[in-house]
Amino acid sequence: MKLKFTINYNTAWGESMHVVISYHSQDGTQRQQNLIMLTDDGQLWTLETAALVSRHHPLSHISYRYQVENADGEVLRQEWDMVPRVYFFDASQNYIFPDQWRDRPLAYHLYSDAYRTTQHAPRGEEVEASRVPLFRRTVLFRVSAPQLQKGQAVAVCGSHPAIGSWNTSRYQLMHYVGNSEWVLSVDALGWLMPIEYKYVVVDTATHALVAWEEGDNRVISDELADGQVLVLYGEPLRLCEASWRLAGVSVPVFALRSEHSYGVGDFGDLRRFVDWAVATGMKVIQLLPVNDTTTDHHWSDSCPYNIVSFFALHPHYIDLEAAGTLRSKTKMTQFMRRRQELNALHYSDYEAVDRVKSEYLRELFDEQGKTVLATKESKAFCEANADWLADYAEYRDEALDYVSFVQYLLHQQLTAAADYAREQGVVLKGDLPIGVHRDSVETSKHPALFHLDAQAGSPPDSFSQHGHNWGFPTYDWNEDLLRMLRLRLSRLSQYFDALRIDHVLGYFRIWEIPVEAIDGVLGHFSPALPLTVDEIEYFGLTFRKELFTKPFINDRIVDRLFGIHAAYVRENFLVRKAYNLYDLADQCATQRRIATLFADRRDENSLWIRDGLMRLASNVLFLEDSHQRCYAGTRLRGTERYGARCLPATLQ
Repeated sequence: MKLKFTINYNTAWGESMHVVISYHSQDGTQRQQNLIMLTDDGQLWTLETAALVSRHHPLSHISYRYQVENADGEVLRQEWDMVPRVYFFDASQNYIFPDQWRDRPLAYHLYSDAYRTTQHAPRGEEVEASRVPLFRRTVLFRVSAPQLQKGQAVAVCGSHPAIGSWNTSRYQLMHYVGNSEWVLSVDALGWLMPIEYKYVVVDTATHALVAWEEGDNRVISDELADGQVLVLYGEPLRLCEASWRLAGVSVPVFALRSEHSYGVGDFGDLRRFVDWAVATGMKVIQLLPVNDTTTDHHWSDSCPYNIVSFFALHPHYIDLEAAGTLRSKTKMTQFMRRRQELNALHYSDYEAVDRVKSEYLRELFDEQGKTVLATKESKAFCEANADWLADYAEYRDEALDYVSFVQYLLHQQLTAAADYAREQGVVLKGDLPIGVHRDSVETSKHPALFHLDAQAGSPPDSFSQHGHNWGFPTYDWNEDLLRMLRLRLSRLSQYFDALRIDHVLGYFRIWEIPVEAIDGVLGHFSPALPLTVDEIEYFGLTFRKELFTKPFINDRIVDRLFGIHAAYVRENFLVRKAYNLYDLADQCATQRRIATLFADRRDENSLWIRDGLMRLASNVLFLEDSHQRCYAGTRLRGTERYGARCLPATLQ
């Protein structure tokens, strides 16, 4: 009933090592303890405790993990716990755990869903608390071996006769307990320590030894007393994994058109595309985002990265053949004719597809909606996704039942395609867009998650001297946003074994552009380390707010940019001030206002003037950082304060 933990781990002053033990009862109840360990040197940590045994709730197994905490009880670091330390528990035994800290393994990819799919291994496999034989004195071997190939197993071979006496034909085969974990219990009565051993790989068909693990022999030095179980769970199997290489194709779903679809690729075509991947020997299909992008049902909605919902799938991708058949033969004939017309086009007509599929789904919902929504599977889907379905229905200005019906069919079809791909050993790789449309479900229902006064983009580069402006609001990082992103990843993991994270850098440091700007050149990194005015002047530049933070415009610049239109521009769009300098007039003071002013002017002269005004608006030396405050007492000139804001030194 006693548990003894030992681990070597170097800590800093004020840090402590803890064991978090979970006691799992046979009736499903669970209790947890967070116990601090003891140390004399800050390196070797030990703990002895009595197990929480209850007559009313007999234990079935225990699990535990190590974590480092500071003096305030904050968790500084936890060991890798994807594969838990879980063991069957016998209350009549005392357990000894001489452990090593577990970091995420170098061969972490061997635990991924993508790898398991290519190996036809089960996804989400749990480690079971397998009941193993226990003796008067027991040594329990356990090892992680994700690098094994199909038809291989792990065994123990060592210096004692009970584990083979180093004879390659007398190894002791281990028992598989899930998620690449192997265990073996051995009667250690009469063992004289130390005992040396190694793990070996054997062929399950021929029982031949395939390979010894690399490195020095492992050593057991602890003397055992009666009633003790020594659990040996150290470093994983020391054997190089085989190279894992995959070939695949990147394709948007809308490009997978077939004679079965309606002018645009759908989830039924995705399943057919899996057959093509298998026939060509490919193992990965990477898709563009599959979220809904519908704002005004115009062709501009076709960009798959301009999503309007973190969770809703795009109705265009529904397979109408698989969704169901209408009762009216006349209507079905009409839809078949329209399908042929759409498929005959050499391009995908987004707006026509939208009309046809919407009409079909409305008809199908009127006929089958109540029946489908009454099924057990549909009810489970709606209950699990209720938190976003209602918001999405309100955003689309559609009935909740109709939206739930369509999203359930989409979920069914994408799940079926994903399951079929896994059966064929093909990895479906999804795409996680960095942003969300400014007019979206999330921005309307959860505005606190975003900086709606800013836009995401990228700085000038070899592709664009003005930078890029994607138009998405940037994130306001907080716990609610993290919770939302976890839900988003959880939903995507239902369908995909791997994810491409679009613009992954943006999750750490995004190029942020004011909402009134259009060119990416007017942005700055967020978060950043902006310079205060005192710091700028420390480097020798006398700070002049008016000159440095507003567009610099003089006659030479106006003449160079506008040529024959220079006089017209001065008269209609500029305001003269001292020293032969100009300000932009109020109606064109920002790039957004300039775009609005010239929205209906498409002649060559107007475009020339518009583009010139855009360049004038971006001709500034410093940009204000709207998120970070200056140090107390920062001044511009004399007693004037600059809104207690800082200025990033972003040269244009």
